[in-house]
Amino acid sequence: MPRSRPATLAAAGLALALAATGTASAAGAGSGAPRMPLLATLYEHDHYRGEAMPIRGFSCTPDGDTPVEVDRMPDGWNDRVSSIDVEVRCDLFSYEHENQTGRSLRLRWDMPTLGGFNDRISSLRILPN
Repeated sequence: MPRSRPATLAAAGLALALAATGTASAAGAGSGAPRMPLLATLYEHDHYRGEAMPIRGFSCTPDGDTPVEVDRMPDGWNDRVSSIDVEVRCDLFSYEHENQTGRSLRLRWDMPTLGGFNDRISSLRILPN
């Protein structure tokens, strides 16, 4: 049974600043462009509540072997994430500092609470599992 997640999507047009090794976008960005697969959704509160930021890209598709990297969280999202919904075919690595540095947490499934990583994520890397 799917769980319901009351959340307000991040503003359309919000784009993620990414390293040259990956491509991703927030939901709604570039409405005329083909829709990229959903890789993960970040939530501002635990248990998938509050504002949400979907991350889309091609990293976790059969042809996507290049990681999606978010070197720095978009404005307003640094040290704000409290729960994460990860797509089944992805591994998400969250880091406490920019440019994938500092302590890291590997997520292979949904995390309704982040424990010691609550409000500490500053960068991400998403790979196929």
